[in-house]
Amino acid sequence: MFVYQLCQGNVDESIHDDFFDLEHRILIKEIEGFSKFAMQFKYKRGERDVLIFATQEKIFEFNYVTKTIKDVVVFTTSLSRQPEFFLTDTA
Repeated sequence: MFVYQLCQGNVDESIHDDFFDLEHRILIKEIEGFSKFAMQFKYKRGERDVLIFATQEKIFEFNYVTKTIKDVVVFTTSLSRQPEFFLTDTA
């Protein structure tokens, strides 16, 4: 997983346009708990370092700076298939 940060270009320097700078590179396969998760994710409101993912068994938060996983909801009955789309109610 690659996490990029949007950087503002500076008129006084050679970079005039906005650009993306690589902030973090994470090898998902090396982190225990990452398997069969939906590729869609959400950012946790108010915390730019935390992403929210879903699997058949649970919804979990992943802090990509500390590389820690925290369960948000563990389903009592697992989903029958891997979630193809992870959609949430944002209201």
